[in-house]
Amino acid sequence: SLDELITGAADGWTAERLAPLERNILRVAVHEILDWPDIPTAVSINEAVDMAKKYCQTEAAGLINGILGRIAAEAAEVAR
Repeated sequence: SLDELITGAADGWTAERLAPLERNILRVAVHEILDWPDIPTAVSINEAVDMAKKYCQTEAAGLINGILGRIAAEAAEVAR
């Protein structure tokens, strides 16, 4: 189900097309956003972006930020 959320938020991409490290960073962050309410969403996103900056290609941080931003916005709407 995490990969389905990632694919839905990744405009023109599927989770399978993402590099394995990027995909796993996204999986952890999405899990935190959806299942760990005691962790602020912004913290989960920032940590994922920081990991992408450190371990992935240059453009990965922006991609991860955008995908997580969309998922976080959808989760906030559902929570209302």
